[in-house]
Amino acid sequence: MDPEQIHTLTGRRPFIAFRLHETEGLFPRPGTPEWGLMNRRRAELIRKDISGVLTPDERAEYEALQQLSLTALDDAFPLTPPDEDRTHDAQAPR
Repeated sequence: MDPEQIHTLTGRRPFIAFRLHETEGLFPRPGTPEWGLMNRRRAELIRKDISGVLTPDERAEYEALQQLSLTALDDAFPLTPPDEDRTHDAQAPR
């Protein structure tokens, strides 16, 4: 289901395109007002899931938001590679 179909059915415009390869530049960056709006929608979907009233289309939206959120966070805050020397020193017997 594309975003326009969701808007027609629900009266809401989703914050994302559902195909990951179509989202470059469309998904909000962490810390922006748009990120906050997306997170509110994600929280709404989580509450509906917990209540057992999440529709199949909402589940697809929720799963896409989860995946895109994790990707956006990984891009914004990449993990630093482990320092092999420090790891080795920490594991060495004293």
